[in-house]
Amino acid sequence: VMECCEIMQNAADEKNIEFIIKPCSYNNLITADSSYLKTAVIFLLENSISYAYHDSKIEICINNDGNNLTFEIITQSPFIPEDTLNTMLHQYMGQISNYNKIGFCMKLNYCNQVIKAHNGHIIAESKLSNENKLGFQMPVLLVSTESFQYN
Repeated sequence: VMECCEIMQNAADEKNIEFIIKPCSYNNLITADSSYLKTAVIFLLENSISYAYHDSKIEICINNDGNNLTFEIITQSPFIPEDTLNTMLHQYMGQISNYNKIGFCMKLNYCNQVIKAHNGHIIAESKLSNENKLGFQMPVLLVSTESFQYN
């Protein structure tokens, strides 16, 4: 996660956005396809930065309860209606007025497919208070290839 944040730091700096990572842990490993998962995290960060308000903070929450890893990005950004939240994960989406940046829904679909391939699911929530949450939950132990360190 730290490496992904470093990759996205210039985009965050353009909008004066600060990353806050909770908790900052450097010794947790999960079994996953590291390159695919890293790309998914970068796409989720890119999306969150794009829609976050200028001069705001992006909170990245990582929780490992021993069975599941939950990764959530919480931003202050415009409210997204429920139907749009559901549509934005589809491979082929129609024109959505609140979510009309070219390629973002394709990238979110990529994230959705990667997380599903790891027996997980995408988290997408929006509150009228303009707090949005985007992330995923997936099992910690998988019969897969490489380990991905999520710090």
